[in-house]
Amino acid sequence: MVRAAYEQPRLRNPYPGVSHGIMFFKQGDGLSGDPVGGYVYPREDGRFWVRGPLGVGSLGEVDTLEEAFALVVASLPEGGE
Repeated sequence: MVRAAYEQPRLRNPYPGVSHGIMFFKQGDGLSGDPVGGYVYPREDGRFWVRGPLGVGSLGEVDTLEEAFALVVASLPEGGE
């Protein structure tokens, strides 16, 4: 998952985290940083569910990690790297 996220240039700066198979991103110095963007959840059927930032809800379900991280990038604040 981390390698697929790194393919998206805008996801190279936020600190990536993985917990219980869910990938997320934080701005700042990792554990104490603020969440940014969405969360990628692997599904048992091999697809991925992407949840937006808190208060946004679901961004969609997709077939590939590339599509999942494209949704995460689309959920990033404008100008946020």
